[in-house]
Amino acid sequence: MIDNLTDYEILEAEIIEPEQQGTTGVELSVVVNIGSIVENFDAYKQAVLALIEPYKDSDLSTLSISEAKNARAFLNSKSKFINEQRLAHERLFMEPFMGYKAKANELKKMIDTEAERLGEIIKKAEEWGRNDRRQLFEKYYVSNYPLLAEVVPFSQILNEKWLNKTHTSNPEREIDDIAEKAASDWASLKKLNLSNYDQAEAVFFRTLDLGKAIAENDRLVADLERIAKMKQQIAERQKEAETTAQDAPESSVVPNRIQQTPVRAENAAQGTVVPPKAWYSIRVDTKDIFCTIDEARDIARRVDALGFDVYLRRKEES
Repeated sequence: MIDNLTDYEILEAEIIEPEQQGTTGVELSVVVNIGSIVENFDAYKQAVLALIEPYKDSDLSTLSISEAKNARAFLNSKSKFINEQRLAHERLFMEPFMGYKAKANELKKMIDTEAERLGEIIKKAEEWGRNDRRQLFEKYYVSNYPLLAEVVPFSQILNEKWLNKTHTSNPEREIDDIAEKAASDWASLKKLNLSNYDQAEAVFFRTLDLGKAIAENDRLVADLERIAKMKQQIAERQKEAETTAQDAPESSVVPNRIQQTPVRAENAAQGTVVPPKAWYSIRVDTKDIFCTIDEARDIARRVDALGFDVYLRRKEES
């Protein structure tokens, strides 16, 4: 029913030509030969249908059970045979493919490993070339602009593109342009007569940016103006406090914290209130301080300078 594998034919033949560079000298080729399978399944299918035709819609009373059993046994045996042959031919076809697959994977893995190793070598060689080019351009910069190089290191002006092998511009010319622009901008900065020139100059050489240097000067000017305004406000408050303390009448109030009935320490135990003549009381925290007018003014001035409000009250003898 199923013939052996015969009449092999080449379905695909692929040859990869050797590369112009890096060739192994050996052509890599894969030739696939798949044999044709000759079978008569269609004819056999018709024979099977003819075999079972008598048993379709048959009268059970006239059915020959023994013949029917023989027909079923025949069909089962053919089904088993077909499946066994299919598996056998499948193994026969897959055997060379599995061997090919294993060898192909092994070769690919080896090639990938060597390609990766070669990539590391190339990377190191390129890095070496970058370092070599960097040293070359740094030497040019330091040799031609030694004074500028003392305050502006080469790393500050370095353009990483200079180190690429494929970079097409002229790094030496670009270094010349940077140095010339730095000298021109520095001269312009000096002509501005900035009030914070030293700080602005430091920013300029740190950035080689004239705009940032001017912005630094403006920032410092604004900071100093705010500080001066703050100092002026503090001085005015202190002067106002001194004037208030000096002009205090017999009963004057600087808002906040007043003790209406101060108690002298020596009378606290008896619970009596005996403020002396022409003495003043100041409440600090939760305690009363009895003092003369000069002492009271001095204390009020010191406390007010700290930002607190003070009550100054004269207490006559009751």
